[in-house]
Amino acid sequence: MSILGSNVIFSKAKVNKPEKKSSSRETLHEFAGENNPSLLKIQTVFPFIIFPNILRIDLQKVSITHVRFFWTHKDQVININDILGVSVQSGPLFATLVITTKFFSQKPFKIAYLLRGQAMLARRMIQGLMIVSKKNIQIKETDKYKIVEMLEKIGKIR
Repeated sequence: MSILGSNVIFSKAKVNKPEKKSSSRETLHEFAGENNPSLLKIQTVFPFIIFPNILRIDLQKVSITHVRFFWTHKDQVININDILGVSVQSGPLFATLVITTKFFSQKPFKIAYLLRGQAMLARRMIQGLMIVSKKNIQIKETDKYKIVEMLEKIGKIR
């Protein structure tokens, strides 16, 4: 992985995928376990945004938390299959991550004042997850850091 900033937080939990039994269906208990850990969590930079917005990426979805005031927030969850495109509008230090979904009635989701490197990492990971999802590739890797590294490589613009 090439970029790790001070407010990039990786969970310490590993991705534990239970061995598939003869049935191809997994139980709700197995799915709710450590099957879907948070791969990346980044926040907006403090002096520019008083209450930090948080972006979380896991294998199935992207979650955006807009903190409005003390103890009040707005959560938005976007399924990876619903994302049409992801882009970064960047300046010298900061960037805005823009996520476009297939629901045209909504404006694109934007998170401003992210550190530039972190926004680029998030874009590559989301793009990698979109490609993996569209090609129906199963992720059987258990080490979260290897998953992030592979997704970053897949989502890289060449």
